[in-house]
Amino acid sequence: MKKMNFKLFWGMFMALIFLGMAVLTLFTHYFSTMSTTLRILFGIVFLIFSIYRGYQSWNSFRSN
Repeated sequence: MKKMNFKLFWGMFMALIFLGMAVLTLFTHYFSTMSTTLRILFGIVFLIFSIYRGYQSWNSFRSN
């Protein structure tokens, strides 16, 4: 069984944080003071970055 080190835990945690921010910006009215275009742009950036961080963490977990 592989050990889960702090770097892996932190990477997965941050991927979940960015995924949560993507959901908040895309599907809620929490950031309704921003323009719709800007909100969608930030949501897509957060979504792509969360997928990237999760993929990096998963690959580092598999390689160890």
